[in-house]
Amino acid sequence: MNYSICKRCNELFERNGKEYCDSCTQKLNKEFDLIIDYIKKYPKATVIDIIIDTGVSLKTINLMVEEGYVSYVPNDDNNADNRQLVVKIQKLISKRGKFYSRELVK
Repeated sequence: MNYSICKRCNELFERNGKEYCDSCTQKLNKEFDLIIDYIKKYPKATVIDIIIDTGVSLKTINLMVEEGYVSYVPNDDNNADNRQLVVKIQKLISKRGKFYSRELVK
């Protein structure tokens, strides 16, 4: 048997040609569908918009980019208002718990 560490949850699983355990594969498929549906509805959405409105984490989005499921494209909106960005970031932070550095939590 061939075992590997899941790239998402870091758990040991029977590989069988996959990079993710069965649980994470199912979650990734659901989150991929969420992202695609969201982008279809809001084609000019930013990564922050996607994270806030779908709940999909940046780590998951980066995994999907790394695997080739989705890709980042430059934002064509040169008139993006910094105040809007600040509001989005504040909204994102308010939904999440506190951030801790691994170095500080020893």
